[in-house]
Amino acid sequence: MEYRNLQTLIDIKIANFINEYENTNQLFKNSDVKNGLLHPGEYGIYKELLIDKLLSFALPKKFSYGTGFIINTNGKITSQCDIILYDEGNAPFLEIDNTNRFFPQEVVYGIGEVKSKLTKKQLLRSTDKIIQ
Repeated sequence: MEYRNLQTLIDIKIANFINEYENTNQLFKNSDVKNGLLHPGEYGIYKELLIDKLLSFALPKKFSYGTGFIINTNGKITSQCDIILYDEGNAPFLEIDNTNRFFPQEVVYGIGEVKSKLTKKQLLRSTDKIIQ
């Protein structure tokens, strides 16, 4: 059976995501400030919300995603991860003060970082979050 309509829907969602993501530069642009952005924090949050929309469309319901820290059985804890893909059905809810969530390594399927421009240094820092 051919899923042409499903593929068209997926292609449209991805094209919309790419378009919105690329256009955020214009939305938050301000040449009067040092880094060229009106407010860098809001810029990052906006991009994370775009990724949230894409993930909520694309991920099977057995998976969920959030932000926080990953902890392993040796007690190692990562720095804050922008996106953590995890098995919601098997993940205990480990949270401190409604902001810092911890995910046991065993329920994590993947992590992601939201970056406007990825430098080699940022890439290396991001790979440090993968705990053994």
